[in-house]
Amino acid sequence: MFKLSWATGLVLALLACGGGAGGTDAPDATDAGRDLVDTAGDVAPDAAPADAEPDVPLVPPVPADCRPNSQPFPERPPVAEAPTLPRLHVEGTDIVDESGAKVALRGINLGGWLIIESWMAGLGTLSQEELFAAMEQEADARGLAALYKDARQTNFFQCQFLLKPQWVCVQEWKAYMQENAGAEADAVAAFWGWFDEQPWVYEERTFWRWLEKRFGYAGMLELRQAWRDNYVTELDLERVAALGLNLVRVPVWYQVLETDQEGENGFVPEGWQRLDRLFTWARRHGVYVMLDLHGAPGGQSPWWHQGLENGGFFFQTPACVDKAARLWGAIAHYFEDEPHLAGYDLLNEPAGAATKAEYCDAHQKLYEAVRAEDPDHIVSIEDGYLPPDKMCGPAEMGWTNAVMQYHDYPAGETADQVVQSFETKELDTIRNLGDRMGAPLFYGEFNVYPPTDFEKTDDPADRWQVEAMDRLLQLFAARGIHWTPWSWKHFSAPSLWGVYHPEVPGQRIDLKTISHEDLKAAFEGMNSSHFLLDEAYGALLKARAADPVAPLDLSPSR
Repeated sequence: MFKLSWATGLVLALLACGGGAGGTDAPDATDAGRDLVDTAGDVAPDAAPADAEPDVPLVPPVPADCRPNSQPFPERPPVAEAPTLPRLHVEGTDIVDESGAKVALRGINLGGWLIIESWMAGLGTLSQEELFAAMEQEADARGLAALYKDARQTNFFQCQFLLKPQWVCVQEWKAYMQENAGAEADAVAAFWGWFDEQPWVYEERTFWRWLEKRFGYAGMLELRQAWRDNYVTELDLERVAALGLNLVRVPVWYQVLETDQEGENGFVPEGWQRLDRLFTWARRHGVYVMLDLHGAPGGQSPWWHQGLENGGFFFQTPACVDKAARLWGAIAHYFEDEPHLAGYDLLNEPAGAATKAEYCDAHQKLYEAVRAEDPDHIVSIEDGYLPPDKMCGPAEMGWTNAVMQYHDYPAGETADQVVQSFETKELDTIRNLGDRMGAPLFYGEFNVYPPTDFEKTDDPADRWQVEAMDRLLQLFAARGIHWTPWSWKHFSAPSLWGVYHPEVPGQRIDLKTISHEDLKAAFEGMNSSHFLLDEAYGALLKARAADPVAPLDLSPSR
C-alpha cells in the first residue's frame, strides 16, 4: 500500500544517524543493558582528515539502533517439557508433518505483548489522530493557526500518506515553527511546552520513554516487567488450544532480545527466557509458535508498529540489515531443535523497501543467516503491502522450506463487500506472482475492519463482522490458505480486534495522571484471567479451526 521513496529513506536515515530532533547521550556505564532511552543516541562521524579532498565522501555513521553485536549466540538450556507436536516442513505448496500428513496452520496473533501497541490495550486517552486534532485546536487558541498550518504543509505529502514516521513529522513542524516564530516566539515555546506534556506513547520505544519520564528508569523497568509478565501467560496458550487453534504468531521487537550496551550491542537474557517459557507452554498445550520480527533494527517501515519513532531506514542502511541478519542467526541457533517452532517470519510488513533489489537483497541476507544455523525449519517472507514488481517470491529466490505471507485488512461495510474484496483484489494480486511464489500461502494478519478503524467496536444489534470473518475463514479453508487473524486481546467489546476483552471493556488508562502504583496494578490487570471470551468470535474460530485441510487453490473465482 505504502512505500518509501529513495529520498525519503535517505532523509530518515540522516535523521536517525545525525541528529534529528532530540538526540540522547551515550549509554551510562552504570546502565549496562539499558535498551530504551540510550539506543536512539547520535553517533558522531569520524572527523574528516585535514588533508582530505573536499569532494571525498565521508562514510556515514552507523545509526545507534544498528550498532553491531559481536557477543556469542545465546545457548538454549535443556527443555524439561516434552514436545507434543511433530516438526513441520514444506512440500510443494503444502505444509506437512514428519509423517507426510498435510497440516493447516490456523491460529491467532499474540499482538501487543513483546512489542507494545497501545491502541489495543487502551493505553493513553488520545489516539494519534485525536492528538493531532488537539494540537490544531491548541495552536488556534494561542494565535498560531497560520504558522502551524504552514509547518504542516512543509511535509504534508510524506506525512499524510505515512511515508515518514509521524514523530519525525511532528519534530519537523516544531523546527519550522521555531525558526519562523518571529514575534510569536513565546507563544510557540508555550505551544510546544504544552505538547511535551501530552503522552506520545504510540511506538514501543516512545511508550516506555514516557513512563521513564514520569517514574524514572527503575520505575519504568518495574512497569515493563509487570506488562510482559501478565499480558501473555500460559493461560493464553491454554485458551488458544481450547478453541482448536494450533498456532500463535508472536510479534517481537528486536530489543526484547538484544540491545545496546556501552556502544556495543549485546543479547538480553531475560528476552530469551521469555521465549523459552512460551515454548514450554506451547509444548504443554499442543500449539505451534511462529516467531515474527515485528520491529527490526532501523525499522523496516516508517509506521509506528515497528517500534521506533524514527524508523523506516532499515533497507537503506546496510548496518541495520547486517544486525537483523545476525539476530536471526542467533534465533535460529537457539531454536534449531524445537519441533513446536512453526517458522521464522523474517520481517513484518517490510514496506520500507523502495526497490525490488532492496527488498530481495535484505531478505536474502536474513534467509542465509537462518539457514547457516537451521536448515530445516520453515521461513516466511511477507508482502509488506508492496506491489508484485517490488517483491520476490520464495521460488524466485531459490528458497527451500518457505511460505509466502500476506497481510490484508479488506475494506467493506458488509460481509459481502469484505469477501468480494478478497476474492477480486487480493487473489488477483497474489496470482500476479505466478511461479515466483511456488510456496504455501499464509495470511499472517487480517481483519474485517479497514486499518483506519483501529478501535472500532461492532454494533451489538448487527454484528455483520462475525459473519464476514466466518465467511472469510471458510474461503481460506476451501482455498488451502493458512491463517492467523489480528489479534488475541483488545480493550473494547464487542470487537473482532480481540478474541478476548476485559471484564469491564472500553476503559482507557490516562498515562498522564495515573500513579505508578495504579499503573502497575492496571498492567497486572491485563492478565487474561481478567478477560472474557467474545462468545460469537470464539465459536466461529473453533468451527473454522476444524475445517478440512485442502490443497492451495488460487484459481480465479467462478
